[in-house]
Amino acid sequence: MEEIKVTEYNNIRVLTTQQLAEAYEADSKTISNNFNRNRERYIEGKHFICLEGEDLREFKTSHQFDESSRINKLYLWTEKGTFLHAKSLNTDKAWEVYDRLVDNYFHTKESQVAVQELPPEMQMFKQIWDAQAKQYNEQKRQAEQIQRL
Repeated sequence: MEEIKVTEYNNIRVLTTQQLAEAYEADSKTISNNFNRNRERYIEGKHFICLEGEDLREFKTSHQFDESSRINKLYLWTEKGTFLHAKSLNTDKAWEVYDRLVDNYFHTKESQVAVQELPPEMQMFKQIWDAQAKQYNEQKRQAEQIQRL
């Protein structure tokens, strides 16, 4: 998964439909279709934020918006909304990416602020810890993949 450009709305990390589709190696139409088929399971404000009108114009202006500038509605997906899409897609890739999004996209902001306040020695220990945890998770993932094969 490539590095995803951080998108925030009202101090909440979100993903646009296009970002979510790219991360899950799907297309935007598939994401939209899954949403429309399961609409009753999605709660606005909890799973997604729908921007229209002035809110949409402000968002496009302040975020160097890459997607089509002629849209009249934009869905922003929260962490919980990305989970529902992984569940709908139900592919190994979607679940793997969701796990990484939680660890590296949705939760890094809080930890970065705290780490910056630590003394240099503690920052170094945290980097060592993170590297060890990443290596452990990768070995676990590889072992599970070998087991499946």
